[in-house]
Amino acid sequence: MKKRLLSTLLAVCMVAALFSGLSVTASAANNTIEHKLERGETVIGVCQKLGIDFYANYRWITETNKITNYGNLKPGRVIILPKPGTTPGKPAAPSAPAAPPAGGNVTPGANNTALKLVGDDYIKGYYVHHVMQSGETVGGICRNLGVDFVSNSAEIQRVNNIKNFNRIFVGRVIKIPVTTPPTSGSFTAIVAHKVVRGDAMVNICNTYGLSYKTALPEIQALNNRKDNFSSIKVGQTILLPVITTAVPSSNVAPGGNVTPGGNGGGSSSGGSTTPSQPSNPTDGKTYKITALTTNHGSYEVQVDGKRVTEAKSGTTVTVKATPNWDHQLGNITVTSGGKNVAVSDGKFVMPTGNVKVSVSFVSKDEYNVTRDVTSNGQFSCLVNGQAVDKAAAGHRVTVKAEPKYGYELDSVSVIIDKDHGVDVNKNDYSFVMPDKDVTVKVTFKRAEQHTITSADPGAGSCYFETRINGKVVDKASSGETINVVAFPDKAHGYKFAGTTVTTASGREIKVDHGKFIMPEENVTVTVKFSQNVYTITTQQGSNGSISLDKSNASAGDTVNVTVNPKEGYELESITVNGKASGTSFTMPNSDATVSASFKAISYKITNNSAASKVSVDKSSATIGETVTISVTPGENEQVETVYIFDENNVYLDYKTVSANSSYSFVMPAKNIEVQISFKTIPAAPAE
Repeated sequence: MKKRLLSTLLAVCMVAALFSGLSVTASAANNTIEHKLERGETVIGVCQKLGIDFYANYRWITETNKITNYGNLKPGRVIILPKPGTTPGKPAAPSAPAAPPAGGNVTPGANNTALKLVGDDYIKGYYVHHVMQSGETVGGICRNLGVDFVSNSAEIQRVNNIKNFNRIFVGRVIKIPVTTPPTSGSFTAIVAHKVVRGDAMVNICNTYGLSYKTALPEIQALNNRKDNFSSIKVGQTILLPVITTAVPSSNVAPGGNVTPGGNGGGSSSGGSTTPSQPSNPTDGKTYKITALTTNHGSYEVQVDGKRVTEAKSGTTVTVKATPNWDHQLGNITVTSGGKNVAVSDGKFVMPTGNVKVSVSFVSKDEYNVTRDVTSNGQFSCLVNGQAVDKAAAGHRVTVKAEPKYGYELDSVSVIIDKDHGVDVNKNDYSFVMPDKDVTVKVTFKRAEQHTITSADPGAGSCYFETRINGKVVDKASSGETINVVAFPDKAHGYKFAGTTVTTASGREIKVDHGKFIMPEENVTVTVKFSQNVYTITTQQGSNGSISLDKSNASAGDTVNVTVNPKEGYELESITVNGKASGTSFTMPNSDATVSASFKAISYKITNNSAASKVSVDKSSATIGETVTISVTPGENEQVETVYIFDENNVYLDYKTVSANSSYSFVMPAKNIEVQISFKTIPAAPAE
């Protein structure tokens, strides 16, 4: 059955290829298709004709074919593609789009694919995918999407690795940030992953179906990092680009260039989108048409050549656009209920709901803006906050200068030729672009610098640095921001206690979060550090006690311990916060608890009696132990004297356990000698 299904799919693919003029070779073994590119073809165009979701398979296609630039593919190159309706490496399933491997908890519509999040992960935002068409600009695309280009331009540049917005080739896929998820097609969900114990970047990527190696540049751009994420911390949030597919609630024509929530319903200049409305909705009712305001041209919404503000559902509506002389049509966008309506050749079918129509126009002729790069700084030329190297006549171009440390802007001049130039506004260094190429020249001059004196903190190994953009400096020009970075001697309990900056004239400069603005005179920077004072407590053990020469100390101070063992005992060990120590220790950077243990001293017992007649049950003993002496007199003998004395010849008391047989004594805190003598028992008188 599976073999028959694969054969059927192969036949369908081959027929589709024949009808579309494509050169396709199918492989049943691995669910792939080989296509030989013809002149003028693009990979995304081939995918559209074959019904392959380019965006859902973008990474696989890129990695499999080792594509580094889709704009540089040559005719005749063979491209490997997944069969329609399949995820590479899995059996064909043409009845539904391939589900993404993982993703966020996104359910924007009843039929949208739900993505499962891990732990505390959440979706921070979305990127729609737009394929650049002839005449389009990123700014125009953003306007059509309702995205503020100025506030989002830096992010768009970063995530798409765009160097110049005026040099984006046709066919390039651009990601545009949006706040609501699309309702059809493929898009990128930005998953915010919270790092947990045991996480590694490769495993995090695998969890969401990402190839670490392929996705790393995107992840770096999203997180504004340049490293390989080998060091991540528990609790840290990492943003991940997870491509997923939304399932539209109504049928979408196969092969459409899906731009979810994005480029509108297409444009007469070649803008591309797949409609999320039915192709011919109708209920016989009349709905309102709102024409949104535009710039650089005008347009009318017509039915049968007449201007209208409403139309019945199912009616064909025409958008007639008239650009200004120096502009051309950009995009025509039609939306209804937040969904895109398909536009083809400037026409759309009125859906069952009110619609909004917007038209954008793009500049037709632009002239070169050449930068004469000078030393000691750099600069850029901006139009509406966007860096450009071309501009249309009449546009205001602003020169943004960035001097090197120690330099300041000297002059800005705009040159047409050796005899002609353009006036520059000295307030904001802007000029109006003429209808000719121009060269912008910027010069910088050395700024006057003032001395920064760092006062000695006088606190252990504490020190501080004065920095500009991370570089340690001892001079700065007025107006520059100085960052004072303090380094407390934490090992000895020091902590930062405040910064003051005083000018040579005695004026105190405001310091905000460790930063101050350099005045027009020399300054002295003073950083204060304070040292923590910690408490020392003792834990007294049995058989002895300890005392300290201080009860409070700072980290690094020396603390002396006096040991007082009981009689017959000696010091066994001293510990500070559970770690072995001696009778003096260095105060740690915390409170300290000192404890001591004692052990009994073992004293020697020497038997100076006849070994054959006297035995002692132990050769040594500790204070308080009972020592037993066993006596065995010879025949006709008895004990004469019992002497037990210490090393100072002091006699000890003893106890007679059994006369002539056993004696005992309690061991003192001294070495002991035992000496027992015997005498002969007199014979009984004869009878």
